[in-house]
Amino acid sequence: MNHELLLLGLLREQRRYGYELHEFLEHSLHYQAATDRPEAYAALDQLAQRGLVTCEAGQGDEYPERHVYAITPEGERVFQKLLVEHLCSAPRSFYHTDAGLLFLNQVPRSVLITCLETKRQQLLAQRDALRATLPEYFDHPVAHAIEHKIALLNAELAWFEEFIVRLQD
Repeated sequence: MNHELLLLGLLREQRRYGYELHEFLEHSLHYQAATDRPEAYAALDQLAQRGLVTCEAGQGDEYPERHVYAITPEGERVFQKLLVEHLCSAPRSFYHTDAGLLFLNQVPRSVLITCLETKRQQLLAQRDALRATLPEYFDHPVAHAIEHKIALLNAELAWFEEFIVRLQD
C-alpha cells in the first residue's frame, strides 16, 4: 500500500519517467520507502495493469526511449481512497531492534553496551541527515514526513540513551 500511495501521489503532481520516480524515491524519500529499481518498476507495471496509471514510450534527453507514467482517473480515485485510509489508520508498529532486545541476556554486558552505543550513533547520523534535508523542503509537504521521522528517531534515541545508562550502572 505504501509504494502504491507514494507512486500515485507523485504522479498526481505531474507525468514522470520511471527513472525519475525511482530517483525521487531513492534520494528524496529514502527514509520513507526502501525501494530498489526493479521493485519500483514492478510496482509501476502493476499499477499500469490495474489501469491506475498509463505508461507511454517517451523521448528522453539522454536515452532514445523511456517510459512516461501518468495517473488515470481511476488511479486518482484509488489514491484518494488510499490516502484517507492511510491517514486514518494506526497499524501496529514493528521495529527491527525489538527482536534483538528479547535476547539481551545472551550477550555479555560489555558487548551489549558497545552494540547499543554503535546503534545510537547510527540513529544520530540518520536523524542529523534528515535534519539537513529539511531546508530543502521548506514549506513542502515532504517536510512534515521528515519532521515525523525525526520525532520518531528522537524518541528512539532517548530510549536507547536511557537504557545504556541503566546498563552501565
